[in-house]
Amino acid sequence: MRQILRFLLSAFLVTGLSTAGANSAFAIGPYPVPEDGLSFDTRVTTPCTTGYGNDVTLFPDAETDEVNFLKATDSLTYTNVATIGGQVIDATVTLTAISGMEEQTFSGSTEAALDRLDKCDPTDIEEARLIEISFDNDSTSGLEEEAYFVLGIAFFLGGTSTPAILTNLKMNVEDIDNDQYLEVDNFTSTLLADGRASDDLQEYGDGTFTANGTSVTLTGMGTAKRFHATGLSSSGDGAVETDKHVVEVTYASVSSLSLQLGSYGTGSGHFDIDFRGFSFASDSGGSGGSGSATTESLAATGPASSMWGIAIGGLGFVIAGAVLAMQGVRRRSLTEG
Repeated sequence: MRQILRFLLSAFLVTGLSTAGANSAFAIGPYPVPEDGLSFDTRVTTPCTTGYGNDVTLFPDAETDEVNFLKATDSLTYTNVATIGGQVIDATVTLTAISGMEEQTFSGSTEAALDRLDKCDPTDIEEARLIEISFDNDSTSGLEEEAYFVLGIAFFLGGTSTPAILTNLKMNVEDIDNDQYLEVDNFTSTLLADGRASDDLQEYGDGTFTANGTSVTLTGMGTAKRFHATGLSSSGDGAVETDKHVVEVTYASVSSLSLQLGSYGTGSGHFDIDFRGFSFASDSGGSGGSGSATTESLAATGPASSMWGIAIGGLGFVIAGAVLAMQGVRRRSLTEG
């Protein structure tokens, strides 16, 4: 107990580590994500209200109701993705890296660009709350023709640069098909639908699989996981089938996260990212999964969930973090269902 008390005292005396790259010394929290999740609604945020990458005079292929043609380091801020205990939470989505995607001309230089980060959706309430991504793979990299982009998503107290720590955050990445993939790390658990065939979503760490008709080998993955599917998904297939191309990722505590999305083979495609929770149609028990739907993964407690980022209002969370740290415990995913 004496060691834990000394540890707690030092936690409050140190400057703290910001996991979201903001100027604030401390991340504030925890803020439990409400049952209905987060709403990434472009109708009430910039740049959909001010214009961004959709200037048809600069980009003739742009759509005026979309956030088009982002290059590396471009970002989009979503205001009021949730109000938790009276505190407004904002989120920033940043394109941190991109490779092999169709190029656009920016101020005289040609760079790989993300075709669309999101739609502005002025009328469709349901779709307005998703992040609706589209891309054009123009890769010439090897037989596999891999192209990818990396998104960083960070959470802040509304209208500030102060990182906010959210707990029990669920992110659903949907419509991963046709040699597309999702790669994530530093999560608590992942969940896939029951009854998947070999061409539906499969999980990979270090190892070899087939993509675009050729062998692909992953090495050095550590705790990261890649979810890849070769088969096609269609909205006309019904929920049971389309669910087989969805990954639900849970973060027990997070102020920022990163995900890589990509594809093998040239051509266009799209992904949807939904933070509002998810129930698989194959699961008769309600939310979560059962049987093979549960993917249990060991994820190191990374900086995004570290107690060092917690300050005001988080004493109980710090105590729990201190006990775990003293015992050398690593977070293990929960078995759902």
